[in-house]
Amino acid sequence: MKKIFMSMLLGIGLLQLSACGSVPVVEQPEVSVSDIGLKDISLSQGTALVALNVRNPNRFPMPIQGVSYGLTINGINIASGAQDSGLSLQAGESSVIQLPITIPFAAASQLLSSAMTQKQLDYTLSGTLKLPLLSIPFSKSGAFSPAN
Repeated sequence: MKKIFMSMLLGIGLLQLSACGSVPVVEQPEVSVSDIGLKDISLSQGTALVALNVRNPNRFPMPIQGVSYGLTINGINIASGAQDSGLSLQAGESSVIQLPITIPFAAASQLLSSAMTQKQLDYTLSGTLKLPLLSIPFSKSGAFSPAN
């Protein structure tokens, strides 16, 4: 009887171990900046429009609840904030999250002089993608033409 019980216990254990092999590995979403531009910039304020491309590399849907961010252009801290997205990316799907960022007076006046004298402005966008159980950090840097 003891031998049968041990055999059954071993069989159940092996069955559970083989089931563990089918647990999917969760990969982080891929984040990139697909476009950045300055809109309606003046001495009083301005708007930066950032297009954030998010791709789900997994074989299952991934809900993106929102994004928090900080934007620096030419070493000037432009703004930080958060935006809800309510986006659900299907397996292998990509989508763009538009971030309209209001540039306050002090930063707008500094940025206006840079935009008028330079062909390219450097940026760093860093933040986190908010998923239901965790937040995934990202940081992207590059350059853009203020004329666009």
